[in-house]
Amino acid sequence: MNSMRRTITIILTLVALVAVSESAAQLNDYGRVGSGARAVAMGGAFTAVADDATAIMWNPGGLTRLAVPEASVVMRANTTAFDLASTEEFLDAYKANSSTNVALNFASLVYPMRLGPISIVTGVAYRTIHDWERELVGERSYSDDFGSLLEITETIKRGGGINAISPSAAIELIRGLSVGATYNILQGSLTEDYSLTYVANFDYGAEDIFSTEETTYEGNSLDVGALLRLSDAVNIGAKVTLPYERTSTFTTDGSTEEIVSTLELPMFMYLGASLRVGSYMSLSFDVAMEPWSQSFLLDANGDRYTDEFGDDIPYFDHDVTSLHAGMELLLTNTGQNFILPVRAGVFTKPQPYSDIDGDQVTGKGISAGFGMVFPGRFSLDVAGMIDNVDEFSWTEVASRSEENIRLMASIIFYLDN
Repeated sequence: MNSMRRTITIILTLVALVAVSESAAQLNDYGRVGSGARAVAMGGAFTAVADDATAIMWNPGGLTRLAVPEASVVMRANTTAFDLASTEEFLDAYKANSSTNVALNFASLVYPMRLGPISIVTGVAYRTIHDWERELVGERSYSDDFGSLLEITETIKRGGGINAISPSAAIELIRGLSVGATYNILQGSLTEDYSLTYVANFDYGAEDIFSTEETTYEGNSLDVGALLRLSDAVNIGAKVTLPYERTSTFTTDGSTEEIVSTLELPMFMYLGASLRVGSYMSLSFDVAMEPWSQSFLLDANGDRYTDEFGDDIPYFDHDVTSLHAGMELLLTNTGQNFILPVRAGVFTKPQPYSDIDGDQVTGKGISAGFGMVFPGRFSLDVAGMIDNVDEFSWTEVASRSEENIRLMASIIFYLDN
């Protein structure tokens, strides 16, 4: 009887931890990955600001606000932790922490020019679309009334994301109104190494479970943006990502078979407004509308998968509408040979998937940062962002939450000298 109970304990624990892995995989971040420390510090409310090289990502219509050539580089560092709570003793207070990883977030070169009264700006950037880099290591010990001890270490190492090479151009149609476009050549991969080691002080001894999966991505998308200057103090911005298809190829260790699929994505829209308050402060607001529930997986013939009633099966459960607000305050020294911007922001972070009850998983975040601008030479910016996925039920007996910390550093060189 005791041996059977121990066996059941091991089976339930391992099954539950594999479910943790699947839940972690579900938490790939489908929110906007901001380009640039300045925009991230302002909570991602940058569609109507878009006055530096990162406009290639935020709103290509804003590129005409650049007066001189710019080169920029942005680095980021991420760390993630999630907690698992359960009514079952063998899962209670399971925790996993992510190692910090550092990577390139954005790099660009932008060149403005004038053809008579017309302002034209061209540029090219490398940028991150989705960032899935993380390594989660969790440990759990379980002991029962019979003195049996089970120690478990689970590691989920996920690497990669989707990146783009993005040529971009913008033109000022009339004074105060600019439009632009960015063509994104998408490439990327997601590699997931999963290992689970358990050690028991009874019959089962020690054992390792290990697997590796890899998915590669490719596709092309087009962003179109516009920036309207209503007055010296008020700007309105808009960007749409037109519908496109993204192809993925999945492989797993020990198999030569490749599974190729295509994801059909709808149009995404981003609207923003910015307001300058006095000479040194500005406020900005964005709403991002991403109808993920209108994305569909296509079969080899290019047809959508359907259910038993012939209805198309959405790839995600919910649309994502996120709200963003930010501020920037400019401080100057007496001689005004440099400017010290201070920034802060807040945002919501809903996810396109559901909890076990079918309700949308939600989240929120805050950000802050500062910079140093040496006019005509270069600028440095740093930002910190903390966001979370709110606690949600992912099985009948367990709930989980996630917290992400991101640091960014940018440098922009002004190349007019």
